Amino acid sequence: MTIKFSKAFDLVFHALTYMKVDNASNIYNFYYVEIMSKQKQKENFTYDISSAMSTLCRYYNANFERLGMINFLPFYCADYNDLKNCFMQNECFT
Repeated sequence: MTIKFSKAFDLVFHALTYMKVDNASNIYNFYYVEIMSKQKQKENFTYDISSAMSTLCRYYNANFERLGMINFLPFYCADYNDLKNCFMQNECFT
């Protein structure tokens, strides 16, 4: 059995899972964050996504009417490069 997955989905939803947002799109999950933190410690992963997402979260909440479409981008992107191009070319982000 082959399981197919989208890196675009994984990246967006992984990042959003770290963000406590002030609207119905909130998918923050404390337990997921804890599990990932422990796993990253085991693998000596040095990038602190929690700090980065905390900073982005404030901006995301303050500008949700413009940035909320981030939640839907994976449904329109076939792969990581497509996702990156959406961020770079969409007027909501530039």
